[in-house]
Amino acid sequence: MVITLGILNLSPDSFSDGDMSMLEPEQILKRVEQLIAAGVNCIDVGAVSTKPGAQAVSMEEELARLQPFFDALALTKSAEGGTPLKIKFSLDSHNSQVVRSVFKQYGEHFAFINDVTGLQNNNMISVISTCVKPNTRLVSMHSKGGVPPRLAAAEVPDEFYKHGLLEDLKFFWDRTISQMRRLDIDSSRLILDPGLGFGKNLKHSMEIIELIPAIKKEFGLPVLIGASRKSFLKLWKNSPEASLEELDKWTKEYNALAIQAGAELVRVHYGKMS
Repeated sequence: MVITLGILNLSPDSFSDGDMSMLEPEQILKRVEQLIAAGVNCIDVGAVSTKPGAQAVSMEEELARLQPFFDALALTKSAEGGTPLKIKFSLDSHNSQVVRSVFKQYGEHFAFINDVTGLQNNNMISVISTCVKPNTRLVSMHSKGGVPPRLAAAEVPDEFYKHGLLEDLKFFWDRTISQMRRLDIDSSRLILDPGLGFGKNLKHSMEIIELIPAIKKEFGLPVLIGASRKSFLKLWKNSPEASLEELDKWTKEYNALAIQAGAELVRVHYGKMS
């Protein structure tokens, strides 16, 4: 079964969703219900944009942006007997202090941590070891060229990976696994995200589909694809002014190819806030 993570962005400068940072808890709850109705298996909640040029955000600001979401969860507790909306969530954060705070207070709601810096930070690994329940899955996203990325897809040269993209992916995730083992974190909890949009041009983005079987063979771990509304889709279809509806259509097309190649999880946007 393919697991679909529906995206809930609470940052004011999201590349796709617009400003959802001023929503009231009731509005956020409505959006969560829309995602559930769309058939997602999990909802990936984030409050920091990682588009090219996005500004860094303090722990305090990130937590403040997330608070209306937690207030929305509180609205459902009495009706749902403490299991909000009968769905689990993923925390999209690469700040170890944010992860510590969220999991200490709300950890029972989260089945995933999604780290766009790939679980390469010692502080993050330490927090996972001490503050996160051991059945929480851990998404390690590959990136090259910074987070947020310094280069858009159209600017990344074909020769960006000196030894090839697959070798770079292997080196990156070997490092993550080594850091996890140092603190006795079971590497079978990992989910590998090749990081579309983070140091990949169109050529690399299409190559990732071909590499999925090799990644799975090398690590024996599930692969997550986060192609949703990424700029390489416009390059793929030669349509620089594409609408969100067109991007969603092409996302489905790309995801279908990735799933056929062996991807088990996809991270997607669904329409607009209504």
